[in-house]
Amino acid sequence: MLPGDVFKSEAQAFHDFAKNYSLLSYILGREISTQIYSFEDSDGNTKYKYPVPVADGWGSSYPTSSKFEDETGLTPVAVAHTHADHTYEDSKTFSDGDKEWDKNYLSTADGRGQVYEKGGNPEVKTLFVDLPTYKRNGETYSEQLNKINSDNRPIKLWIQLRDEGSSWLYVMFNMRNFSKSDKNANKAPIPIKNNDGSWKCKPIQEEE
Repeated sequence: MLPGDVFKSEAQAFHDFAKNYSLLSYILGREISTQIYSFEDSDGNTKYKYPVPVADGWGSSYPTSSKFEDETGLTPVAVAHTHADHTYEDSKTFSDGDKEWDKNYLSTADGRGQVYEKGGNPEVKTLFVDLPTYKRNGETYSEQLNKINSDNRPIKLWIQLRDEGSSWLYVMFNMRNFSKSDKNANKAPIPIKNNDGSWKCKPIQEEE
């Protein structure tokens, strides 16, 4: 599922966000964040959804920059973010800044989905253990990007390109399984924005 889709619980909305965006966060070395909103459907049931996330900085996130264009009937109930290119240990914990939010979900570098909520007895709770991890085959993504690919061409260049090369990375790592003849082939399906609200990667516009 994608941003804007409807979920039965906050946790399900967070899980979808983390599944979609954690790997991009590791590859780009940037935190990615969003807000989770609640609303009532036509039957009076409380449902949840999250808007297109924003690509933040290294070690910082600004989830309130992620919002719907029309928030009528929507109530922000929590924020969610990834930890990206931190040291492996640091990326498994909530920072002091993370704990300033009333309710904050975190996708950790070791594949866990956690939540921290202020209150009488605030604590970190682990909700999921099936999220993308920062290490693959014992190596971080940064270490893998410094290697030589199968064509003997160095791909460390992607690290140096950062924002300029990120649009290509979105396509490379988030490509839909289109056939070669499909009009939408090679377009990135996972949308994301910059902090200023401008598009970093627009959602696919299906062509008729």
